[in-house]
Amino acid sequence: MPVLNTFAVAFFQKQVDRAVLVLNALLGLGTALAPVFVALFVVSESGGPAVLVGALILGLMIFSASQTLDEGAPSATANVQKGKIKFPARFWVFAVFALLYGVCETMNGNWQCLT
Repeated sequence: MPVLNTFAVAFFQKQVDRAVLVLNALLGLGTALAPVFVALFVVSESGGPAVLVGALILGLMIFSASQTLDEGAPSATANVQKGKIKFPARFWVFAVFALLYGVCETMNGNWQCLT
């Protein structure tokens, strides 16, 4: 969460308070709606909602891959080779564990709500 607040401050320097408030509101909304989406997935036997969410996430990832967070950062331009940034292996290990942690935490919280 502190990292997201840092990006909100960096991207909206003239409206810092508003940017952080909107970010926190959206995160709260996503947390509150997660059990609703899980209930829809459980009720729907066709798997359509799950496929739709998966397609939307894939589309968001494809769109996000072409975006840069800070084009003016000297450290980002130093790591660029042929238009691609090389991430160290420890970044990918951390990313995988963060993703798995998020999935496990969400599933645990949602299943507790359903029982």
